[in-house]
Amino acid sequence: SISLDPASWPLGEVIEKTEYKTDPEATWCTITNAGNVKVDLGVQGANAIFINGADLMWFLSEDGTNDGAGPYPEYALRYHIAMDTEGSYILITHDPTPMQKADGTTLSLDPEKNKQFGLKLLTPDSFPSEYIGKEMTTHVTISAVKA
Repeated sequence: SISLDPASWPLGEVIEKTEYKTDPEATWCTITNAGNVKVDLGVQGANAIFINGADLMWFLSEDGTNDGAGPYPEYALRYHIAMDTEGSYILITHDPTPMQKADGTTLSLDPEKNKQFGLKLLTPDSFPSEYIGKEMTTHVTISAVKA
């Protein structure tokens, strides 16, 4: 099993076409392997939705842009692994993908060991007026499979 600390990133109010980074950038969250086998880590993102159940949403970008060519605003989310190339952020998409470093090395985690990472959010380039003041939420799934 793995655990994350912290398990959420409450940002507060955000503005259009703005980049937000966790603080610290690369060591904000710790993934710990509490199991007894080595695991490979994976990551998968989701669309952001209006927290009170309405159908308003931001689409998760598949190409890292925030131009929102579709019917909903588009946002981008990336992660940065501690002790990787400075400033290297890997795109999080809808598809489950192996967590990796900038050079493509897949991340594995031995039992009782941990890794750290940070996140970067790029908000949509514009918000329709009905989005202003609405609370949004999204989920990033960090997974582990036996290596």
